[in-house]
Amino acid sequence: MRAARAGLPDPVPPGGIGPWRFVVWFGVVSLLADFVYEGARSVTGPLLASLGASALVVGVVTGAGEAAALGLRLVSGPLADRTRRFWGLSIGGYALTVLSVPPLGVVGVLWAACALVIAERVGRAVRSPAKDTLLAHATAATGRGRGFAVHEAMDQVGALVGPLTVAGVLALSGDAYGPALGVLAAPGAAVLGLLFWLRARVPDPEAYERQVTAPPGTLAPAGPPPCPPSARRLPTPAAGHQHEPRRPVRRHPRPR
Repeated sequence: MRAARAGLPDPVPPGGIGPWRFVVWFGVVSLLADFVYEGARSVTGPLLASLGASALVVGVVTGAGEAAALGLRLVSGPLADRTRRFWGLSIGGYALTVLSVPPLGVVGVLWAACALVIAERVGRAVRSPAKDTLLAHATAATGRGRGFAVHEAMDQVGALVGPLTVAGVLALSGDAYGPALGVLAAPGAAVLGLLFWLRARVPDPEAYERQVTAPPGTLAPAGPPPCPPSARRLPTPAAGHQHEPRRPVRRHPRPR
């Protein structure tokens, strides 16, 4: 970390959460969120088919969802930059995702299930640019490669555990989608709780980056500036003694 290598304290904004703790807690948020929506996506096709959807309908709905998840970022990204409401867009996007998944198992109507599938993908488009911006501010202090690597590793853990959990509940419940998707409500609630807690503790994650990129003099400890080495070698006149100014030497012309 640049601050540590310079002998300076790690940047900690008001709230007491350092940059690494912020990255790890946001990784927990992504882990739980992936638990929710990757668990649901693992059964989207069979679920829609059980409601009477043909293969064409399943392909169109899932394709439209992916198009929304990617294409709408062209709107949500500039919106985040213009409004600077990174926390609001992140929380709104996560809320749309985690609130769209559990009802999938109980709607019982094809069109409603299709709308929920697409809504979950829209939530991803809304939150992704804002979430990445928040992480970028924190990883300016941890090292962006290392910070994003830790976050992505935790994200992928959720993507693995979610489908396995849904498959296990389906096996135990006799292929009942209601209980299988209902268990995803608990991690979804934890996602929103953690996000509101993080926002309260670190309302301005840009403080991490500001402290790291500030000029070196602004982070140096208070006190008189150090004396340069060359000045230390100069003799110091004794107390009470003053040197007289040196008189110029007159040179007489040499006789020819």
